[in-house]
Amino acid sequence: MELEELKNKVQKDDIKYSSQELESIFEIKTLSTVQRINRTMLIDALVMTGLTALLVGVTFYLGLKSRYVVSSQIIGAAAILLVHYKIKYRLINVFNPNLSIVQNSERTYKYLKRYCSAYYIIVPLLTVSLGANLYLQLNLDWSTIAVFLVILGMAIITLACTHLIIKIIYSKPISRIKAIIYQFNNIDI
Repeated sequence: MELEELKNKVQKDDIKYSSQELESIFEIKTLSTVQRINRTMLIDALVMTGLTALLVGVTFYLGLKSRYVVSSQIIGAAAILLVHYKIKYRLINVFNPNLSIVQNSERTYKYLKRYCSAYYIIVPLLTVSLGANLYLQLNLDWSTIAVFLVILGMAIITLACTHLIIKIIYSKPISRIKAIIYQFNNIDI
């Protein structure tokens, strides 16, 4: 009987938390989510490094005349993406002590969205650059329109693959951090 009374009392009374208690609860949730984001970004960087090594290996396997130039472009593109990764990694992991946990979470969310958006721009541009370079290296007798259409097709396919990969890798972390922000903004203190 006492258990039923306690349940009724808990259901009738609104339980209020102090600001500090809520901050500590959401800080724990946010830090856990940021750790997941870090693991995801690390996996992303490792996959990118592996693909770079694979592409360099393919250029040597194909025996391109200027395989060193093409390989250096691929390595340069990977270096740009790794620098981008390192900058975003630092921005996402720096919590400003002068801001609340929600403001820090919003900053993290914004930086993660920018990180993903940069892929939509950088990767297709790199594909177009590498496609044009490969065309020049292979000395094909194609018309300008055919070359343009092939490179455009490569860029579109790359963009679609990039979108799919980002959705697979980053949709959960983005939705988690967004949910934390939403939960905190909708709690009565």
